[in-house]
Amino acid sequence: MKTKKIIDLLCRLGILLAASLMASTARGDRPALTLTVEVEERLAVDSLFVRFRHTTLPQATPEADMLCLKRSGPRTFVYAGRFPQARGQFSLHIRPAAGSIWEDRYAYLPLTPAFYWEAGDSLTLLIQKRQAGKPIGSPMYDYAYTFRGKGAAKYNAWLRVYRTYLQAPTARPAERLTLDYQEMASWSQIRAALDTLQSQRAALDDFHYDLFRADLVGGQSERFARLKSLGETSRDSGWCRDVLARQLMSPLDSLAGAIPGPVAYHSRALIHYQFERLRFEAHLAALGGDPFDLLEAVATRYEGGFRDRLWLNLFLQNTEGRDLVRDYQRVRGQMTDAACQQALREVVVRLPGMPVLDFELPDLAGNRVRLADLRGKVVFLDAWFTGCGACAAYYRQVLKPAKEALKAETDIVFVSLSVDRSEALWRKSVASGTYTSARAVNLYTEGQGLDHTWTRQYRWEGVPKLMVVTREGKIHQLYENGLAEDIRTAEALVRSLQAVKSER
Repeated sequence: MKTKKIIDLLCRLGILLAASLMASTARGDRPALTLTVEVEERLAVDSLFVRFRHTTLPQATPEADMLCLKRSGPRTFVYAGRFPQARGQFSLHIRPAAGSIWEDRYAYLPLTPAFYWEAGDSLTLLIQKRQAGKPIGSPMYDYAYTFRGKGAAKYNAWLRVYRTYLQAPTARPAERLTLDYQEMASWSQIRAALDTLQSQRAALDDFHYDLFRADLVGGQSERFARLKSLGETSRDSGWCRDVLARQLMSPLDSLAGAIPGPVAYHSRALIHYQFERLRFEAHLAALGGDPFDLLEAVATRYEGGFRDRLWLNLFLQNTEGRDLVRDYQRVRGQMTDAACQQALREVVVRLPGMPVLDFELPDLAGNRVRLADLRGKVVFLDAWFTGCGACAAYYRQVLKPAKEALKAETDIVFVSLSVDRSEALWRKSVASGTYTSARAVNLYTEGQGLDHTWTRQYRWEGVPKLMVVTREGKIHQLYENGLAEDIRTAEALVRSLQAVKSER
């Protein structure tokens, strides 16, 4: 009921905002973006939400920045808005159907992929189902999109490029076995998408042509994890290091390097690709016993906003094994991009050694529990939701045996934080013993899910997420998942928590 009231309030705010902005349009003060959405009858959409993302600033939790579109007809929705920046991204979302498996897990489901908008766009978007039956949860497979109006050409061009990428066949198995350019199973998809992009060249200005190239290349950043895995399984590390180093000169890297810096600055995907490439270089250097200063490499090879975004990514990724406080001291005076400076200030609160934000949440008995009440103890906090297979596996394989091993410890506390939206579902899952146990301090975000102030502070956009808090109430470490060496097994976790307990 609380969620429905919040969503209804968002709708009213969205309607008031749209009405105000359309009134200003009539006075000649044109909004930065106007969007009319038409949905076919089969979709049965009763409310529609838009989410805007800055191309530079860190992504907020999905529920934190949704706006409800004004309904102007049975299947028509309208939005008009002004923004401090000239361009960004938007995506459309719907509420999960009542009784669906998503209802208690997500407040919103994506109806479209993310699109790049720019000031002055005035669009009409038609959304249709591509096939009968229930959607599978992937917008590009479930729905067809057609844009009309001012600025529509770049949207339709990107849709053709992206759909080509999704539908093109991947490399044949024999090609996947080589360690040359064909080590990427998706290389044939990239080539097909680039061909389509070239066919759309006349419909695009230089900026969007390069931006779409940047996103295509940037989407392949996982190749570096695959290459690193190949190096770890090779018996001849010297030979393998030389072979892997050649992969840094692939066609993808040539394409990535050819994107102009002012355009690359706006591509989250390309920023991530270049950052993972740098980390892979650092890995190769370590294999050979050679030094590699990642911050200095960024400063030497890049400049301006693109350089600052790569530095920022170091903190956003919470790179393990680095002294991020020292890194912060090194780069904060060198950053010149205002948006990156602002983002860095927001990220600093997540760094190890910073005071942890307090919360006050209910436990199973209805008592209000504050994190500050546990000062003087080492706290291991894990966030989960019902249906999260990775959460259940981590609890079964690591947390449960670790809690058993530390059951006599009075100065180490396990806090289990549910981000379920249904209190009844949370209680049922706790009782099942699938995600947590009675030995933990079991808390609930009161139906706010990942939109709770505390989880938003640390930009937890999915689960599992984990945190170790020192006796002094400071962050020892934040973990994006349970794969880090110091917490990936029960034995490692026990050693880590006992080590933190011994720190003075």
